[in-house]
Amino acid sequence: MKRVTGIPKYLQIYDWLHGLVQRKKVGFGDILPSETELAARFGVNRMTVRKALNKMVVEGMVVREQGRGTFLVSESPREFVYNMEVATGFFSDMQRYGVTPSLELLRAEVVQAEEKPARLLDLGNAGRVIALQYLFLGNGEPVMIEQSYLPYPEFQELLSFDLNRLRYPLLKEHYNIVPSQANQSFGAVMTDKSEQSLFRARSPLPCLLLECTMFDAAGIPIEFGTYLYRGDRYKFNIHTLEYVYTAPPS
Repeated sequence: MKRVTGIPKYLQIYDWLHGLVQRKKVGFGDILPSETELAARFGVNRMTVRKALNKMVVEGMVVREQGRGTFLVSESPREFVYNMEVATGFFSDMQRYGVTPSLELLRAEVVQAEEKPARLLDLGNAGRVIALQYLFLGNGEPVMIEQSYLPYPEFQELLSFDLNRLRYPLLKEHYNIVPSQANQSFGAVMTDKSEQSLFRARSPLPCLLLECTMFDAAGIPIEFGTYLYRGDRYKFNIHTLEYVYTAPPS
């Protein structure tokens, strides 16, 4: 088989499997070639094959059945839906889709707050924040980048805790604070080079950028965050309670 240079082996396997689906060589309910067969065909180890198959599991295209194999259940990638009516956590969202979530802490430091976080967190001009950056993964596939800012004076002890775990349980456990309300807005952006690298993408990706200010039960802002969702994995759902019709001028 002809090898494509410059493309990771697991992506070559992933593209080849997608080609089987597109050419109707594999259909709904069919079993895919085994890990052993794919490893031999591409000259790689089974962990590399598993990485390609994990990507298809995240997309909702295949399911694995222990002792039987990997079966095609969708001919196109599934989208994750972010419901903006209720602010839910990434881990609970992924588990609802049957996907194993994980996170990687990329950054944790105290910085001078930039204008927007300072304003939304009511910090004034001299405020400092704890800046946290995370990469969120589903079945090992990067799907979201989070950048969060928390007021340093109130939450300075956070830096002494294990931040490789979910943050809101820490706020509940150590500060008795539970996020209660959120102001959210979103728009479309393209990844820059660092974001593209984190997503392990071969070219810039269209993404959905969500900005969120989180408040406690007393209405005090406790966190401002930006969340970069892969546009090829996510769509946002907004339920409109009322439609107001305005007649055009005559």
